[in-house]
Amino acid sequence: MSTNLHPVSTERDVQNRIIDSLQKHLGFDYIGNLHDVENDDIREDSLRKFLKESQNCTEEQVAEAIRKLRNEISCPNTTYLYNANKSVYSLLRYGTSVSQGLGKPNRMVQFIDWEHPQDNIFELAEEVTVKRQSISVSHRRPDVVLYVNGFAMVVLELKKAIVSVAEGINQNWRNQQTDDEEDGNIPQFFVTP
Repeated sequence: MSTNLHPVSTERDVQNRIIDSLQKHLGFDYIGNLHDVENDDIREDSLRKFLKESQNCTEEQVAEAIRKLRNEISCPNTTYLYNANKSVYSLLRYGTSVSQGLGKPNRMVQFIDWEHPQDNIFELAEEVTVKRQSISVSHRRPDVVLYVNGFAMVVLELKKAIVSVAEGINQNWRNQQTDDEEDGNIPQFFVTP
């Protein structure tokens, strides 16, 4: 008597299928396994490329736009986190103005092209190491991260079938918490929208 039992997919198998599907069906570019790289909240190379190619920005305008964005992202403690997130969301949604030179009016540039989504840069990476400010807390390493123009927009945490959904949710929740409730440091990856 034979039975047709399908083996349970491993987490790695599922991760490979997700990556393959995102590449084939949604056009995400695979940027690699970032396990050995200390990643920042923004992949500036991708953002710079988008601002130059899609928004036709000069080097000076790119630097100005990124400086404005970084100023909004900097958040000294959790007291200001809500306001910082609100400001960053506004920049991502509506853009910012940059100088066109002395005597010329400023122009608006977008960090994400909402009207022409095909003009955005869609990337994915796996095993993305997220640096932590506190040395008492180990680095976080989400399984898959999806980027739009260098911004980490989606984090996928995969679990084996035998692991409860609650454990997966708890891990995602921990990834978003402050490094150390005592010192109030904020993780530099999951705090922006």
